[in-house]
Amino acid sequence: RHTRFRNVTGVQTCALPICHPRRAARPNDFRRALVLPIALDVGDIVASRANIVFHLIEVVASLHRIGVREIRVKTHPGRVNPDYYREALVDARLECPVYAQGGLEPHLEWADFVIGPPNSGAWVETLATGLPYYPLLPEPSLIDPALCGDAALYRSGAAIAEDIAQNRTPDGARTLQAICGDVAVDPSARFWDVMEASV
Repeated sequence: RHTRFRNVTGVQTCALPICHPRRAARPNDFRRALVLPIALDVGDIVASRANIVFHLIEVVASLHRIGVREIRVKTHPGRVNPDYYREALVDARLECPVYAQGGLEPHLEWADFVIGPPNSGAWVETLATGLPYYPLLPEPSLIDPALCGDAALYRSGAAIAEDIAQNRTPDGARTLQAICGDVAVDPSARFWDVMEASV
């Protein structure tokens, strides 16, 4: 699927296929959290693997503090060692299952809401199901928040937990429209339009 979202280019592969919509729970009904750790982008040298694990632990701990106990972690496809995340969570006394293999769809069917990075196609897939997605972009990061338009971004798990505790969810429909509102009918024509505009 093609999108004009400035943070996702070309065909989204990590989040396909797009799931079917379902009725989302309200924050006061949230029981099951799907946490997608921040993916380390190739050029993002300031977001180290240690920071990724730190923020994962902070998110899970924040969810525990507001009473969310059913938590799954699903890592991004690629060269990720799930044992690294499992051991870090065990060391922090925050055991929860960590999944590395398989697609996102069965986890979305299980979850009431998702916390994950804004630079993943999983954001679009989650919003397409009607589930709330809390985009986490902690600092430091070289990802420019302006690339996400006016979507609400969270800098910490504590901020997300506070919104959940206050029954606040990001405006998923508005974000989905901003991300996928204009679908490129002819990707090759769009490519040449962009090339011409950049010359």
